[in-house]
Amino acid sequence: MDYADRHPHIARLRLGSILSGAVRLYRVAPGRVAGASLVVLLPLVFVSEGLHELEASLPHGFSHEPVFLFAILPSVSELLALLGLVVLGGVMDELVGATIRGTEQPSIASAARSLPLGRLVAADLVVAVLIGLAAALGALPGLVLAALIGIVGPVVNIERRGPVKAVRRSIRLTWPHLVLAMCIVVPAVVVEGVVHVVLIRIWDALGLAGEIAVEVPLIVTVGAMIVLAEVVL
Repeated sequence: MDYADRHPHIARLRLGSILSGAVRLYRVAPGRVAGASLVVLLPLVFVSEGLHELEASLPHGFSHEPVFLFAILPSVSELLALLGLVVLGGVMDELVGATIRGTEQPSIASAARSLPLGRLVAADLVVAVLIGLAAALGALPGLVLAALIGIVGPVVNIERRGPVKAVRRSIRLTWPHLVLAMCIVVPAVVVEGVVHVVLIRIWDALGLAGEIAVEVPLIVTVGAMIVLAEVVL
């Protein structure tokens, strides 16, 4: 059992201190934070475009079937909105987490070599599927699970655990602070998910340039801050 597990009182967690810590990390290395956020999350914008093109290429009758409009399309959109956050959590922890730990900040090249990318990608897929399944039971189960496993990325990077063990570890660490975790994770996940679904539906009016113009500010603000808060947490 880890020291922090035996002595949970050492972590005096407060919403304000976690958010201020996230802001501090952003201010210490804004280029790294914004750049990593865009590198990891922006490609999913192009995946969304591919989804839209697939929808447009489907037979007219099928693409307007209720099961497609209200089940398949929203589910895929929500999955895309969740993908990338675990990978970004691990990347951000490696790039700027040293500020919290009081160690020397690694170079970008060194950080890239150290990242367990395979485990992070696998954990990302596992987390997205788990949250999607929980959300199928209702909004509340999905949001609670999202909060409980919100620190999987940093756990994978710091402790080099596999996807399943990292999920269990995240739940064990976060459960005593569930309300706090929900205050951090849920608003950002809801905003990102709603915006993602809305953008999918109005893609024709925006086009790729309009989509990027909306997504980039969201990625470097909402996306970056939620992941930085997870690193602090």
